[in-house]
Formats: sequence, C-alpha cells, structure tokens
Amino acid sequence: MSQQYPKIKTINEYPMAWKEGTQVRITEKVHGQHVSFSVVKKDGEWTFVDDNVPLDEAMMRLLNILCDEQNDATVYAELVGVTDLDYGFREPTILVFDIKVNGKFIPWDLVRAHCEMCQVRTVPLLYEGGFTWVMARSMTVGGSTVANPSTFRSTFKGREGIVITPIEETYSALLEGRLIAKSINPDFKPRQNTTYNY
Repeated sequence: MSQQYPKIKTINEYPMAWKEGTQVRITEKVHGQHVSFSVVKKDGEWTFVDDNVPLDEAMMRLLNILCDEQNDATVYAELVGVTDLDYGFREPTILVFDIKVNGKFIPWDLVRAHCEMCQVRTVPLLYEGGFTWVMARSMTVGGSTVANPSTFRSTFKGREGIVITPIEETYSALLEGRLIAKSINPDFKPRQNTTYNY
C-alpha cells in the first residue's frame, strides 16, 4: 500500500495553533475517494504502488519525473466523480492535493508545476497570503470552483470546504505533527454519506 496521508483535523479543534498573518495556501476540499500512488525501491528495483486505482499514463509519467531513479515519491489525490457530488465529471477523475518526496511534502508551486507538465489535474487553489479567521470562515462557504456548477448533476453545487496549509512546512507541537487544517462548509454536513475521510 502507498503511504497513508495524515488525518486532517478541523481548524476549530486546535484554534491556538493558527496565528493571524501566517502565510498560507487555501485549496478547495473536494468530496471524493482518497487515493495515493507511490514509487518506491523494493529489492533494488523501482516499483509502482497504487490504492487499487490503475495508474494511467499521465500519473505514471508524473511519478517517473518525481522519482528520477533516485527518490521515493507519493502522490495524494481525490478520485472524484464517484460519489453523490460529481462536479460535472462523467467519469472518475483524479485531483492531486499533495506530493511527498523522500518523506517530505514539497511546496505547492512544485506540485502544480509537476502536475501541469504531466497533464494531471490538481484541486483548485483559492488563496495564497496571510491567514485571518475572517478570511478562513468566508472561504469555507460558497460555490465549488472545481468546474462550472451548471455542469453538476448533483443538486448540491457548493464546496465541501477548504484545506489550509502554511506556505512553509510547519511542525505544530499542539498537533504533534504537520500544521494543516480543514474547515467544512456547514451546508455540506447533512449530506455526507460516503466512507471518505480525507
């Protein structure tokens, strides 16, 4: 199996971990099935590992570039179009939200650059800049930016919420790990009905 992604706490669980002004990126939290894809060295050979979702050509190309025959790498993504919120996709589609190379998460600009080069989609970036509680609350709600909501077959066309991550990777003693948080749209809560737990 690929490396498991750390469970993300809601921002209200550990409010003291977040200081206003911290430089952050905010991405749309999308509703799908969590999947990951890795390339690791096993018995002297570089081997692809997936979560029972077949590696397509674009994802294999991305892993090859990240590996470059010298790095372990894991791509974390949501498989969308497979739950009750379809985002207008007519077939399962992968949206990458994080990449780890040699045990460390890489900056978002590199995630986006690598994915664009390999024609792999990413989750939407909503904001980069200083953190404020007012901004975080306002961005939690609203329409989805994954695709044009008019193409959604699902009746709910809003965002599930947001994921907040410091621009510079940060260890939190309160969280005993990586500083990262999610904020869930209150309009979304009554309609969660999948096993998705990202």
